[in-house]
Amino acid sequence: MIKRRLIWLLWLLATGGLYFFENNSGTRIVFAASLLVPLSSMLCALWCADRVRFDFSVPNVVQKGEQFGCEVKASGSVLLAGCIPCCAIIVENSLVGDRFESGVLSVDGKRTIQLSSAYCGSLLICFQFNTIEDRFGLFRFPLPKPVKIEKRVIVRPELQPVSFPGIEGDESGIDGAGMAAGRGTDPSAWSGIREYVPGDPVRQIHWKLSVKTDRMLIREVEGEASEGLLLWLETSPVEADPAAMDQAAEGLLSLSHSLCLENVPHRAAWFDQEREEVEQMVVRSSADFESMQEALLSARSAAGGKSAVGEEIPSGKVIRFDPKHIGDWPRRDLYPSHEHSGMAKQHDHQSAR
Repeated sequence: MIKRRLIWLLWLLATGGLYFFENNSGTRIVFAASLLVPLSSMLCALWCADRVRFDFSVPNVVQKGEQFGCEVKASGSVLLAGCIPCCAIIVENSLVGDRFESGVLSVDGKRTIQLSSAYCGSLLICFQFNTIEDRFGLFRFPLPKPVKIEKRVIVRPELQPVSFPGIEGDESGIDGAGMAAGRGTDPSAWSGIREYVPGDPVRQIHWKLSVKTDRMLIREVEGEASEGLLLWLETSPVEADPAAMDQAAEGLLSLSHSLCLENVPHRAAWFDQEREEVEQMVVRSSADFESMQEALLSARSAAGGKSAVGEEIPSGKVIRFDPKHIGDWPRRDLYPSHEHSGMAKQHDHQSAR
C-alpha cells in the first residue's frame, strides 16, 4: 500500500509539472483526474464503511480432497462500485485439530474462493470483514462494526472396504496394535444416541447434538440398545497430529460401514472434548450409519485432553481407534493407510468485477 501511495505521489508530481510547463485544457484534465478520481474512491470507501452487508454460501457436505467453492458477496450501496471490502478467512477442523488462516482478501462485489480439505471432519469456515479500501489500494479504512460470519461444512472420509474375520462369532475379544479388547458388564447398560422416530418421547431429544448435526437425535434409555460390539475413537491424542487423527476416524467409519453392509449391529462412541461428555450411537442400518458419521465428524478432539479410557468406555467387545498407534497397525485389510499434507489448499478467482 505504501508503494502505491508513492507511485501516486510521483504521478501527481509528473502531471503537475506537465500542467506547469504546458498550461492547456489537456494537462488540466489529466492533473484533475489524477487527483480527484482516487479521492472520490476514498470517499466512497468512507461512505460505505458502515453500510456494506456481507454474506457467503458453502455446500453442507463435501468429500475429503474435493474442491468446493465459497461464494462471498458484498452489497448494501451503489457506491460499492468505487471501493473494495476486505476480509480474512479462518478455517478450523475441530475433529483433527487443523487450522488455516488466509491473508487479506478483497471482495469486489462477488468472489468465489476454492477450498479443499485433506482431512475428514467438520470445517468451521469463518469470514472476518474488518476493513474497506479504495479501488486504487491507496488507503484502507476500518469498518465501524467488524463483521464475522461462520458456517460449517462436513467433510466425509474416503470409506474403504474392511474385512475383519471373527467379528461376529469371536466372543473372547479382539487384539491388535492400536486396539483394546475386553469383557465386562453388558454394554446395553450404557445409554446411546439414535435418530428420532415419530412416537419417541420429546424429553429424550439430545438438543445440542441435534442442532450441531442438523438431525433430530434422541438419547436411548438404559437397556434400549443391545449391540455388544463397540467401536471407540480416542479423541485425546498425546500430540496434535491431524493426519493420524484423520486416519483413526476414517478407520472407524470404514469398519462401521463394512459392518453395516454385512448387517452386523454395533456401536460407535467417542469423548467430545467440546461438550466434555461421551457420545455413543447405535448402528443397525444405513440411516443409523449416516447419523453416526455426521455426529462423529462434528466432534472435537484435543491433544492432551481428557480421556475416558478406563473410566467411561463401556465394557464389552471394544475396538479402539487410537491416533497414537495408527502407524503401528500391520493389518492393511483392517485399515488402509493414506498420506495427506495440510488441510486447506486455497485457490480463488474473481467474478463480477
